[in-house]
Amino acid sequence: MISAEALCHALLEGRSIDKALTNLPLYEMRYIARIPAEIYHTSQRLGWRFFAVPRLGQPTGTHLHLREATNDLEKLTQWARSGPRWALATGPLSGVLVMVVDGIAGQNSLIKACSDNWSWLDTLRTQAGQRRFIFFEWPYGRRQIRGRNYLAEGLYILGADDWLFMPPSREFNGDLHVYVDPQPVAQAEPWLLDLAFEPKDEGGSSPQFVSSGFENCQSSDLWEDVIY
Repeated sequence: MISAEALCHALLEGRSIDKALTNLPLYEMRYIARIPAEIYHTSQRLGWRFFAVPRLGQPTGTHLHLREATNDLEKLTQWARSGPRWALATGPLSGVLVMVVDGIAGQNSLIKACSDNWSWLDTLRTQAGQRRFIFFEWPYGRRQIRGRNYLAEGLYILGADDWLFMPPSREFNGDLHVYVDPQPVAQAEPWLLDLAFEPKDEGGSSPQFVSSGFENCQSSDLWEDVIY
């Protein structure tokens, strides 16, 4: 993948891991009917659910907007006319788990936790300011452990009943969300799941990933439509 190749090249040039990750290439947005292309495709093909947040001001009770999260194209098109911030409802509602890497502290925690396993580069990622967002399939065969969103210093997850802004939206502090080398969403590594999830089945069977549309995401067709 583009990011993995860029990272290896930068490390071979003698750059630090921090500089190598910071300088990974970004991605230019496209639009369909005023809806960002990635939001259009993921909502229609994968069933990801989004809600709109007004650009001006910081609304109160943003979590209440989760009730409005939808993949209905007519509703998304209606929202797009006002040029809102776009927010993704995470967890089983959209079938996606997001790991947040907040600044240098989060980066150091991730490097320590992944033990030189760089497979998290081979999945969809976004960035806003000093924070990076790494997307994984929701593990339907497991149950999120209550209160385990925090993994380590600067490292946490967004799961059930959570949400995050998606490109080209801005955070309330003005940081712009951008895509970093869009790729199909991958399954989370066991080390990540073991930190925040437990098996649903107490009978001892190995938890299974059950996909509700992600088999299409693993095909390159979806992201070829987005990228090319």
